[in-house]
Parts: sequence; C-alpha cells; structure tokens
Amino acid sequence: MKKIILAIAVVGLSSAAFAAEPGQSGYYSGLQAGFANSHLKISDEDFTTDGLSLNGVVGGVFLGTRADISEQAFWGLEVNAQLNGNQFKETTADSKVTIKNEYGFGGHVVAGIHASSSTRIYAKAGYQKSKFKASYKDNNGSESGSAKLDGFSYGGGGEVALSNEFSLRMDWTQIHYSSKNGLKPTDTVVQVGVVYNY
Repeated sequence: MKKIILAIAVVGLSSAAFAAEPGQSGYYSGLQAGFANSHLKISDEDFTTDGLSLNGVVGGVFLGTRADISEQAFWGLEVNAQLNGNQFKETTADSKVTIKNEYGFGGHVVAGIHASSSTRIYAKAGYQKSKFKASYKDNNGSESGSAKLDGFSYGGGGEVALSNEFSLRMDWTQIHYSSKNGLKPTDTVVQVGVVYNY
C-alpha cells in the first residue's frame, strides 16, 4: 500500500511540473535586458558615413495582453519602454564625438503558437520611437543636438514557463527608423526577460 501511495504522489508531482503553462489568455508584464546595436547612416554637408555602430546594454519594461484564437494559436498587443545604453565615442587629441541612443518606447501586434504546454513561439510587428543625441567638442567649443525618430519594428522570440505565473523569454527585435536631420539608424536588439502572467 505504501508503494502505491508513493507512486501516486510521484505521478502527481510530475504532472504539476509539466502543467506549468506560460499563461493562456489574459494580461502580463515583465522586465527585460540585453544588448543593442544601432547601425547609423549620417548624411549632411560636413560629414557622411554608412557604417557607424552604436553598441551597448539596454533594459526596460513591457505590458501586454493576449488571447487564444485556437488550441494552438494566439494573438495579442504589447507596449514597451526602455533605456538604451548603446553609444559611439571617438576621442582624438583635439576633439570628442559622442552619439547615443538614449531611450525608446513603442508597441507591437504579437501572434504565435503554443509549441508545447509550457512553450510559446511568437512573431511581432509594430512601431517604436527613440531619442538619439549627438555631441561634438573641440578646442573651439562644443555643439550638441538630439532627434526623436519614428521606426517600424519587427521581430520574434520564445517563452518558456517556469510556473503558472512566471515565465522566461528570449526576444529579438529590429527597428528601421525614418531619416531625420541627416540621421537614419537601424537597431538590432536581443533581450532576455522575465514575464509575470496575471
């Protein structure tokens, strides 16, 4: 009898572990952090380049809602806000140039599938707005300026449940910004996030 009770308990614990799902329909929020690269094109009267790279750490928050449209598929909406640490610096004996991607926010339409009872795979597309700032300093003085750029973003990722409430996700995003003041960046962002499902 003891062996039977023990076997039932083991099966029950195993079932509970595999029953952890990354939230079906409902709201969720989370934190994420990772690495970003901005490939920057600059074109004006004084300076032109097609290969300037801004690299650095990024991090932020997100909030979304999702709904199942079948046993396998779902869709949703997600908004985000993040601080960007990717920047370019060049210093010489006579001058210093700094270009930063300071912060951004936006939203996406998300669609995907439940690959298993605990794994979700998704794709997304939407809008992102970011602030870029540039400064130049030499022996004659200094100049600085900034621009808020609108961009079309798309990407995808995956999410694995740790419990019924928490899940871990990996997210990839690329953002193509419109040109403004001679600047035309393209961002590539890879982040890891922790999700809380309400």
